[in-house]
Order: sequence, then structure tokens, then C-alpha cells
Amino acid sequence: MEKVINFFKNILLAIVYPNRLLTLFRVKNLDQNSNRILGNDTVLRSLAFIGAVVFVIGNRYTPRTTPTTHSETVTLSLTRTIDAENYTYFGSPIPSTIDIILSGDRTAVELFVASNELAANLNLQGLEPGNHNGVVVDITGVPPGINATPSIGIINNIIIDVVVTESFRVMPTERLPGLSSRFMYGAVTVYPEYVTITGPQRLINDINEVQVFFDILGEQIDAPRIIERDLLVVPQNVTGISITSGLYFHQQIVQVRVAVYENMQTMPIRYQNPTNIPTGYRVEVTMNITEIDVWGDFNRLSNVITLQRFSFDDLDEDGRVTVPIILPPGVYSETHEVELIVTYEEIAEASSIFDIEQN
Repeated sequence: MEKVINFFKNILLAIVYPNRLLTLFRVKNLDQNSNRILGNDTVLRSLAFIGAVVFVIGNRYTPRTTPTTHSETVTLSLTRTIDAENYTYFGSPIPSTIDIILSGDRTAVELFVASNELAANLNLQGLEPGNHNGVVVDITGVPPGINATPSIGIINNIIIDVVVTESFRVMPTERLPGLSSRFMYGAVTVYPEYVTITGPQRLINDINEVQVFFDILGEQIDAPRIIERDLLVVPQNVTGISITSGLYFHQQIVQVRVAVYENMQTMPIRYQNPTNIPTGYRVEVTMNITEIDVWGDFNRLSNVITLQRFSFDDLDEDGRVTVPIILPPGVYSETHEVELIVTYEEIAEASSIFDIEQN
């Protein structure tokens, strides 16, 4: 305390008793009263004490400025580093992004966030094929004075495996609408027939077959045509469960098609000899068509389609008659009858002669 009083005493001597200060600059005394007042040691000590008290109180209760602590959360892309292209990873899902909590001086944190220099990386270098736990997420670019805390510090159940590439034949599974007996399906075809898939060896080994689902149940088919679809292939394991995650498809979309044909055959037709032919006449029969298209159960067909037998009495005045076509069960045609033209002439013989001439 004595040192403080002496400090302020010297300051007051320089301010109130300017002679000493002026003496330093070789200036004559300006005030003799000042000499008498400041020459009194009691007065000087009192003034110095008051100044010291004012200084101590002001220094103690003056507000002090301290750095402001601030926290802010930023979201970063989580990159991955691996040794070589022929290695990959799978297992527990690895997030594509990660939240980082930054804390420190407000100004420093805000300036750092704006600089966009922070990075998060999952370092898989040096990991051999197999299952790995406790892989640390590396946070880089953090300046001194700022703390960076990731929402996920380590990741478990990361499986490192060798990358392999194989080709698989695409097997179609079709659901086709029913057709009338007039139409039939051709074979369901896939182009390309094989697809190439790249992925971890244990996933590739788990593929039992590659399926494509060709479902056209809602199609209305009333004419021959080709039905096409561009569809995704789906790898499946031996139990029929789809495998899609962790695989790279060099071509995942294939074209599946099926042709719809008319299920028809062209068959010749033949009439049967008429009944009730008058005695003494020669008869000749011609048909307006000689063959028809049929479909259905071809196993029920013979080599020719037969017309219903007609009677000579059924001819009109022009010698024409319409005769139904006889089809076996399960066989169909759009043509249901044939028109016959019958000509006849009288002959000398007593017996009738019938000339069978298929035109």
C-alpha cells in the first residue's frame, strides 16, 4: 500500500506542483503558493491516498471482457479411403454424411465454418479382407482453439472384401394373360441374354440366379403382335431373396419380349357326294373356296376338312347350295359354310353318273 501511495504522490507532485516538471524543461517557477502547498508532506500523502483508493475501486469493479464460447453443428460428406480398386467394403451401413459439433470463440468458429475447410474421412487403408470394428472417423482441417466432436466417432462391423466381376444369364419369369385358341405365344426372349455384375466376392458368390419379372397380365391381346418391356434384372440367392445392395451392374436394364402368333393352319376342304341324284344325269360340283384357316386343337384334325352332305333337292333354280363346314370339337374357323355350284346333264345310260371333280 505504501508503494501505491508513493506512486500517486509522485504523480500529484508532477501535476499540482508543476515546478518540478517545468524544471526538467528548464522553465522558471510559475507559482510560489504551489510550492508551499505541495511542500507539506501531510497534504501530499492525503491526496495520494485518495487517488490510490479511487484507482483500486475503479480497477476492481470495471467490467472485464472475456471470450464468448460458441457451438455450431455442421454436416459433412463422409468420404472413404481404401487401399486399391480391387478391395471394397460392406456390412453395417456406413453413413454418407456426418454431423460435426464445433465449439470455441464465436468469431473464430463462425469464420472457420465459412471457410469450408473441415473434412471427415473414414480411413480403411491397411485393412485386410475380413470383419473390422472400431474404425475411427478422421476429422481434418480443425485450427487451434476450436474443438471438433463428430456425432459418430467410430464405426463397427465393416467387412473388407475382394472385388470380383462375373457374368450371369438372365432368367425370365413371366406372367402372361390367357389367349383364345386362335393365338399362341412364342418363346420369351431377353436381350442381352447375359449381364455383368461387379461386387464383393462373398456377395457375388451368393448369387444363385439373375431374374427379370415379365408381367403382362393386363394386356389385351386380340391380334398378332410383339410385346416388349424394358425391365430391371434382380439377382437372387438360393432362397429367392433379392441381392441389390453393394453390387454394381454394368447393365441393369434388359429388354424382354414375347411374340403373339395366330395359331392357325390352312386346310383343304372337300364336299361329300350329294344324295337323291336323279337317274340318268351326270353331276359336276364346284366350290367357291377350296381351303380355310382353322385354329385350336390340331390333334383332332385329319388331312382335310369335310363339308356336310347335301341333297340334290337342296339346289336352287341356279343349281347353287350353301353347305355347312364340319369341324371337330376344339377346332375353330371364321369360315362356317361353303357355296357349291352344281351342274348336271342327262346321259344315255340308264344309271346315273356322278363326276367327282374337286375344283
